[in-house]
Amino acid sequence: MRNNTKHMFKLDIESLEQICGNSKEVIIFGLNYKHNEEIGCSISQAGIGIRTFKYDILPFKRINYEYDSSKGLKRICKNAITSLVFENYKRVKENQPIIPLLFCIAYENEDKLITLDSEKAATSHSNLMDNVSDAEIRRIYKTISEMNPEIINIALLTFKFIQQVKVDDNFYKLAGKFFLEEKKNE
Repeated sequence: MRNNTKHMFKLDIESLEQICGNSKEVIIFGLNYKHNEEIGCSISQAGIGIRTFKYDILPFKRINYEYDSSKGLKRICKNAITSLVFENYKRVKENQPIIPLLFCIAYENEDKLITLDSEKAATSHSNLMDNVSDAEIRRIYKTISEMNPEIINIALLTFKFIQQVKVDDNFYKLAGKFFLEEKKNE
C-alpha cells in the first residue's frame, strides 16, 4: 500500500497479531478506500513485518477474468476475494499461513462512528460511484454459503471483520467483529 504518513495512526500490535495470527501478509478491504489505505499504512509501519495489499495488487496470481468497465471496481474486488480463497486453499494444503482479508466494518472518523449499513450491503447498486462494499459483502456471503464444505472452512478462516477502536489520540486497536461466526457452527 502507498506510504502516506500524513493520515497514519498507531496500532496496538497485540490486537493486530491476534487477528492476523502468524500471517505476514494481509489484504485490506472496508467501507472507505482512503481509510483502507490508512489501515494498510499503519499496519506496515507497526514494525512487525506484515505486508499489506488491496484489491488491485495481490501477492499471488489472481484467477483470470475479463475486465468490464460497466461493472467498475466491483468485478475486480469480487475477483480478488475469490482468488484469495483459492490461494488460501492451496496454502492450507501446503501447510503455509493463510492470507487473511481484513474487512473494516466500523471505525471512528472525527469522533463519529462509521459502520456497515447492512441494508445497503444486502442490495445491489448500479451507480458506479457507490461504495463497493455491498458487492464485496455479498461475494463473501455467497462464498461461505454456497461452496463445498472444504472451501467454506477456508473462507471462514480467511475473512476477518474488524472494527478500529480508538484507545487514545491517534492510538487504535483492532477488534474482531466476526458476523459469520455462527456459520462455523452449522
